[in-house]
Amino acid sequence: MKPLTLPPDWPYHQHSRCIACKPHLWHVQDIGTGPTLLLIHGAGGATHSLRNLIPLLSGYRLIILDVSGQGFTVNGAKHRCGLDAIAADIAAQEAWHPAAIIGHSAGAAIALRLAEIGETRAIIGINAALGTFEGLQGWLFPAMAKLLALTPLIRKCSANSRARRRKSTNS
Repeated sequence: MKPLTLPPDWPYHQHSRCIACKPHLWHVQDIGTGPTLLLIHGAGGATHSLRNLIPLLSGYRLIILDVSGQGFTVNGAKHRCGLDAIAADIAAQEAWHPAAIIGHSAGAAIALRLAEIGETRAIIGINAALGTFEGLQGWLFPAMAKLLALTPLIRKCSANSRARRRKSTNS
């Protein structure tokens, strides 16, 4: 698996690194010192989704990751995109022992699953997406999330779109 190159204006790119932890090649940002907090973005997001929290959490070591198949994490196995698989793959990274996990949207569901299988007891959900959808949305939204995770073009478009927006606001 070949790591993706981050755009030069990607928030906190100087703290980015790739971690090979089978089956994925994780894009992770490791920022600060102190008790460890793990930050997990929602569906279709990436580390940039949580960039505004970073200054508010000084005094902590922040581990911010791109969920498998999203952002710049290279998905090593298509069958590893469900809630249980994602949580198990994150838990397999033994160097992370967070005092708390902060999850945004679907990241909160991953955080709760991590708490069930690990030692972390403090979970903070921001706009936590914990319910199920009824009717057409119950079928469509999970299918769209899976499509986003399985399509490498989506993360490239998202990164390029962000870079273009930033250039236009700085001009």
